Amino acid sequence: MSNGKMYFSLVVVVILIYSSISIFFIRASKNIVDTTCENALVDYLHLSLNDVLRFDSEHNAKHIGRWFGWYSPESWGTWSNGGPSFLYLNVEKAEGSDVCLLINGWSALSKKHPRSRVKITVNGSYVGKFTQTLENPSVNTYIRIPYSAIKTSSNGNLVIKLLSLDPSSPFSSGENPDTRILGFGITSLQLVHCGP
Repeated sequence: MSNGKMYFSLVVVVILIYSSISIFFIRASKNIVDTTCENALVDYLHLSLNDVLRFDSEHNAKHIGRWFGWYSPESWGTWSNGGPSFLYLNVEKAEGSDVCLLINGWSALSKKHPRSRVKITVNGSYVGKFTQTLENPSVNTYIRIPYSAIKTSSNGNLVIKLLSLDPSSPFSSGENPDTRILGFGITSLQLVHCGP
């Protein structure tokens, strides 16, 4: 076999392998999205309204290690891995009223990466988005979860998806040698009754 034919065969094999891997990851990502159903085999954490869920290595970190889309917890909190990241909570019923999600955290921003946006869905319904900037990299915000999104689950299960729209690597920004792709750094979360 000539070198040209061998090269062509090698290219075809590489393309086939790449296509197979791509299809696998596309199917896997669809399966992750499908975990919004209440029967998904994931580890739901029971959380009463007004309880504070902390994400540092000293508190509730054992749960986040079994959820999709997170790095290992650190002393301050936990980074999302730049893709969709999921929180699986089982909460007491809101009895017909909306619930507010109080979320705290921050993003690793720099001059090369001055903005970070995070989109939030609950049980598949879009509920809001927040933005961090270089001037204000931390987040302490309320997101209203309408009862229409809560009642889609008959047993109080909430699948909260955080999608970082501007993930980045501190290494690529020249900030430090951390090569991980980082999304949102979550420190705590709380669900409370919303006002009118």
